[in-house]
Amino acid sequence: MHTCDNVAHIVVFEMMGRKLTLKIMPRKRITLSIDDTLIDAAKRAAHSQNNSLSRFVESLIADKAIELGEVSEDYMTPGETRGRKSGDDEDD
Repeated sequence: MHTCDNVAHIVVFEMMGRKLTLKIMPRKRITLSIDDTLIDAAKRAAHSQNNSLSRFVESLIADKAIELGEVSEDYMTPGETRGRKSGDDEDD
């Protein structure tokens, strides 16, 4: 599937006799400079919630953006889009 910046893709497929529609939002990789102590704390917190560091940080940013009114209150993060096994750490 080809992804364009800031464009949602709608995927419709059938599974077990049911039609499913998924809205896939593109993600963008960025580089941030963050204190080592905070990075270590975030990795531990993400691991304790069985999340990747990226998913954990994305969720924190989404919560704050909702609180500040920057995104709608019904915004939901896309969740994990790669087929990784539970417990794998992508950002360690």
